Amino acid sequence: MLTDLLAGFDFGYTWPWTYGHLLIAIVLGLPAFAVRKRIRWGAGILFLLAAWALGGFLVVQFVFGFNRVM
Repeated sequence: MLTDLLAGFDFGYTWPWTYGHLLIAIVLGLPAFAVRKRIRWGAGILFLLAAWALGGFLVVQFVFGFNRVM
């Protein structure tokens, strides 16, 4: 029973609902890191979008508790 509480729950949500924001943050963050010295304004825009997506992931997981029991 305690291991179930620590491991989380699986309510059958598909991966875009649970990890979609994190995937977008990674997809936008890697190019931002790669072009940070050559194209500063482009890297800045990509970084802001990646930070926004990461914030969305954190809100969905920790504020709304998407996979937690009500």
